[in-house]
Amino acid sequence: MKVSIITAVLNRRDEIGYSLKSLMNQTYKNIQHVIIDGKSVDGTLDVLKNYKNSVKDYEIILVSEKDNGLYEALNKGLKLCTGDIIGVLHAGDMFAYKELLEEVVSLLKKYNVDGIYGEAEFINDNGNIIRKTRTGILSIKKVRYGWHPIHTTLFLRSQVYKHMGLYKEDFEIASDYEFMLRIFLKGKYRLLYLPKVLVKMKAGGKSGHTPKKLIKKLKEDWKIIREYKLPFYGIVLKRLYKIPEFLKLSLEAKNV
Repeated sequence: MKVSIITAVLNRRDEIGYSLKSLMNQTYKNIQHVIIDGKSVDGTLDVLKNYKNSVKDYEIILVSEKDNGLYEALNKGLKLCTGDIIGVLHAGDMFAYKELLEEVVSLLKKYNVDGIYGEAEFINDNGNIIRKTRTGILSIKKVRYGWHPIHTTLFLRSQVYKHMGLYKEDFEIASDYEFMLRIFLKGKYRLLYLPKVLVKMKAGGKSGHTPKKLIKKLKEDWKIIREYKLPFYGIVLKRLYKIPEFLKLSLEAKNV
């Protein structure tokens, strides 16, 4: 089975190498890496070109052109994917262990499921873990009340995207949340939970922590919650669920 990994990037020269190295280190080599660069001007494109020219173990597709944001870039990538399984690896993020893709393929075959999801760790600029997700096995009820996996921990068969469509580009920050709801609530897919950390992510991300971005995220979440007729307090629960993830990590650090 071929695994397609999409990476959307814009001006991340100092961080993109972590992502490329984590993919090069994977033991599974039937990979297609689709990279959508938004016309970087900081040297990122030079790093990507060198990567494409030097890696011979798997297929690399590199596109560099202006786009209208993350979700248009991801959609461009999805249209270029030819793999049986599709995943997303953001610039600066890393697969948590080198056997990850090999394990994903093996489990998809063994249990004949449509996708696999797991946990993520968020790390700061010093490499310290500041948050570890606690997604667990998801029921429809839990999803309706705000639980969902980090979308970079989700690996789906390509036909899921063909049936459910692409990311909605009218959202700037929360389209991955809407896509998760579409998959879990509208799709009738068999998804397997893998109880381990699959991806290590740089803290911040598209939604960031600036007041402007947080307000934008809240507005988009509220629009999505209304569209899916979810409990109105889901927008609050969605954030409260993150508190134990920080607290548990803090307690574990104190007990070391």
